[in-house]
Amino acid sequence: MERRSATSIATNAHRSGAVGARGAGRLSTTAFRRGRHDRRAPPQHAARVERIRMTKSHGHSRIMDRPSRTYRIWAGMLTRMRNPNHKAGARYREKNLDYDPRWKDFATFLSDMGECPDGLTIDRIDNDKGYWPDNCRWATQAAQHRNTCRNIWVVLSDERMVIKDALRQLGYSYQAYDYLKKTHGFGPQQTIDRFVTRRKAFGARIPGPAING
Repeated sequence: MERRSATSIATNAHRSGAVGARGAGRLSTTAFRRGRHDRRAPPQHAARVERIRMTKSHGHSRIMDRPSRTYRIWAGMLTRMRNPNHKAGARYREKNLDYDPRWKDFATFLSDMGECPDGLTIDRIDNDKGYWPDNCRWATQAAQHRNTCRNIWVVLSDERMVIKDALRQLGYSYQAYDYLKKTHGFGPQQTIDRFVTRRKAFGARIPGPAING
């Protein structure tokens, strides 16, 4: 069978009136790119293969051309744990934190944790422990910020809470706490006790039944 070049095919198509002058150029280019020696898959086939790859198994690695939020949280967790150059890596290594080796597989992580609800993120219940199924939960950013080792904890009305929450309940600013700490050397709990004494002296209500009772 006579082998015809892409250029001759385009030229004959132009002469026969099948395509215009511009179409001939496009046909020539297309024929050249999709010649019998071109082993690339046709675009329709490639798109179908991509759709199958995206929806295979969990389907979270690509949703609307980007990974799902649950998948991105999982990937971020692994980056923090495994990348020595990550800004949190030094702190994690200092505390000797680890993670469930089963969670190297996203499908296992998804099975244990479920999909991340809107507005939540992954949180370690005990910050001295790593990422394990019994130590992780989905929590709001506010709850996560209150569950960090950098927080200052105090007791108000027999309830343990972050000092910012205690100051808010007592009606004092963080600047007032900072002032007493710098001028009088008060510690966090001592400052809260001082503020409680002041409110009692002025007859103000103290949050919580234990103090008011």
